[in-house]
Amino acid sequence: RAGTQTFSTLTLTGNSVIDFANLSGTSSLTFSQIIGLGDYTLSINNWSGTNQYGQTSSGDATFLYDLTSLSSAELNNIRFFGTDGSFLGQGAFSGNQIVPVPEPGVIVTAFMLLGLLLWINRGSLAALARRSA
Repeated sequence: RAGTQTFSTLTLTGNSVIDFANLSGTSSLTFSQIIGLGDYTLSINNWSGTNQYGQTSSGDATFLYDLTSLSSAELNNIRFFGTDGSFLGQGAFSGNQIVPVPEPGVIVTAFMLLGLLLWINRGSLAALARRSA
């Protein structure tokens, strides 16, 4: 069942999983702080929402919040997996929300596709530039 839950502290004593499976609607978990990320990995399974670069995954929106500042090393120990089990990226802050940052290969691929589209349409773009000049 979807909903909003707020907790004081999440203390990891080993590698751990938060699974948003079988939820419908918008769900969020908020922790006043997360302890133990320097030593352990926190996997967020069945996550859906908007990543660091504004790309939205499929599924109902799920959110994870931490009200304190985590270091970049701690954020790197948070791993996001989509509703299809695919790796979405490691954690990053967007305000107090922890969101995935896509792997660099995904970003490079996106720029390569953009470049390819521009190259394919270069004649149309040149004609459009001449008309507006």
